[in-house]
Amino acid sequence: MTSTTPPCCSQRSINPMDTLYGEYDPDMVMNSIELNLPTSGNPSLYHYYEKDWIWNIFEKAIRNKPFMRIVFFNNDYLKIAPVHTFSAYYIDGQYELSAFEKNSIGRLFKFVFEVFGYSSFVRSSRNHHTIVYGKVFN
Repeated sequence: MTSTTPPCCSQRSINPMDTLYGEYDPDMVMNSIELNLPTSGNPSLYHYYEKDWIWNIFEKAIRNKPFMRIVFFNNDYLKIAPVHTFSAYYIDGQYELSAFEKNSIGRLFKFVFEVFGYSSFVRSSRNHHTIVYGKVFN
């Protein structure tokens, strides 16, 4: 019997189904971000170096395995951008964000999805959220 990889997963280094069902390693993701972010020129570096409230909430989200399973599921199957899932769970109704802070959250999630081999995206929007525009990764 031969095993086949679903077409949606053939280009990724890690099968997202493994991510959904227990193979997600928050330490690996945080290590990757901490190794790559400082040399990236990414605007979210400010939050990384300042360890401000955005960074603290982002790190809390990354370390929350059940939440990250929802993020990957929503991205892959429901086509809901990770920033929208994050916003609904951690931000909406609690904080007002500047354009810079919204952009930074999106850039941080781009790093997370790049760790898992996602290389392209489509833009999406959701009205009535703190973060209106986001990217669904493919």
